[in-house]
Amino acid sequence: MKKLLVMIFAGSALLFTACRSRKHMVDVPSAGSQAVSADAQKKAELVSRISGAALDFRYLAAKARVSVDKDGKNTNISFNIRMKKDEKIWISVTALGGIEMARVLLDTGKVEILDRINNKYIRQDYEYISELLKNEVDFFLVQDLMLGNIPSRILAQPASMKTSADAIEMKGKYRDSGFKTVFSPATFRLISLLLEDTELKQSLAVSYGDFRPLDQQTFPFLINSLAGSEKESVKLEVQYTKVEKVESLEFPFSVPKKYD
Repeated sequence: MKKLLVMIFAGSALLFTACRSRKHMVDVPSAGSQAVSADAQKKAELVSRISGAALDFRYLAAKARVSVDKDGKNTNISFNIRMKKDEKIWISVTALGGIEMARVLLDTGKVEILDRINNKYIRQDYEYISELLKNEVDFFLVQDLMLGNIPSRILAQPASMKTSADAIEMKGKYRDSGFKTVFSPATFRLISLLLEDTELKQSLAVSYGDFRPLDQQTFPFLINSLAGSEKESVKLEVQYTKVEKVESLEFPFSVPKKYD
């Protein structure tokens, strides 16, 4: 079951530290201050545009093919995904033959898993998941990275910015890790995220591609991530095959009596 948990969460947060984060504001002087420079105003405007470009929805339904490569061992599975924004993520995990291996339900406080292979029911909070992955994970981080939204804990950090016709780059520091993010100047959507902890020799690189229109916004149908250290590495590829906003969804999740 630990292997299954790693499959589900591996690409989400392998470099974030185990301590709970505090809220930070972007280091930009107030609008009424004479110290506000044109550069600071530009930064604030870009951050606002980037934040506003995050995928907006009430309910989202998606299907994806997922490939997990951990230390050279590859596993291919499929995800059937349902989301209620900021409240629930439901995932049915199936093998290539269409057999459901697990059903997962995440909300803001807990993770529930039906292990179909071993007839087990697991309920844990995010502290358990964070300890398992040795990094901080919460519901909103998982949601953001599944959708190609920049995690708020990164966007909130003071950062230097460089703009060109092809990209908007932000560089800064989150805790003990340096980060670099690249956004599209046309859509303000996240293209890539790199975090590096040079002292611990850990890194996380996430890239988003195959952007397609989705209800007047764009959505990355391809997500690649590589998390690595001196001891191990995890490569995750998510290829969405279908994504749509819908009016409502059900999140079926019941524990059979025979489950432990």
